[in-house]
Amino acid sequence: MHVLIAGDSHTGALERGRALLDAQGALPPGIDWRIVPLGTGGRMNQPFWTRRQGPAGAYAEILDETYRAHLARLPPDDPAPDVVGLSMPLWTGRVIRGLVRSEMLPYGVDGPGRPISRALLRKLVHDDQRYILELAALLHDQGLPVFAIEPPGIFHDNRFLLQIGAGTVLALWRDIRALMLEAVTGIGLEVLELPASMVDEDGFMRSTYRHEDPSDRHHANAAFGAEMIVLAGDLARRMAAGPDTRTTAGAGR
Repeated sequence: MHVLIAGDSHTGALERGRALLDAQGALPPGIDWRIVPLGTGGRMNQPFWTRRQGPAGAYAEILDETYRAHLARLPPDDPAPDVVGLSMPLWTGRVIRGLVRSEMLPYGVDGPGRPISRALLRKLVHDDQRYILELAALLHDQGLPVFAIEPPGIFHDNRFLLQIGAGTVLALWRDIRALMLEAVTGIGLEVLELPASMVDEDGFMRSTYRHEDPSDRHHANAAFGAEMIVLAGDLARRMAAGPDTRTTAGAGR
């Protein structure tokens, strides 16, 4: 079975995790992995692809030049994937950054900033995820099993904590994550959520999953990637076997 995982910079930890498992002889058996980092997620809230029609059906032509240098189309035709994992949805960072920079907070979240309605927050999340979810829906509509891989949550030294405080950042992350999960599952995607064991009692990512570079306060490490690859293998096998065997993996918080 060929599993393609494509997406933002969080694919880096997934690839390092795959390599770690490979070195240990512990990769999920029977799966040929292709993990493609398109680039940073900063431009995935823009029209980075367009729909094309080919002999085998519709596909997404990647327009962003940086992303296109890594993958010109989704799904690729050689090799054609049996299952696709997207490390694009469920990243809250763009929305949090926009709110912090604009000094805005949704009603019900305590912290510095002028209040905005929950309806506006929902619209901001919709606008942020629009092109990602439309891409996922295109793949899903072609009959491809597609799942979303959740990126790491908030680490204790996340830069936003210094600006608006830990409680505010965690509240934003939870609210935005819930809206993103609602949108992703609403189009029929499977979700590989963060295992509950990766999160501490306060809601932060455990430090054991921090990036190998101490100056990187955002990405996760190979240990994170290895755990997610094992879970992704289990989910991909269930999805390839048919809809009656599918379940949502992860924490289910």
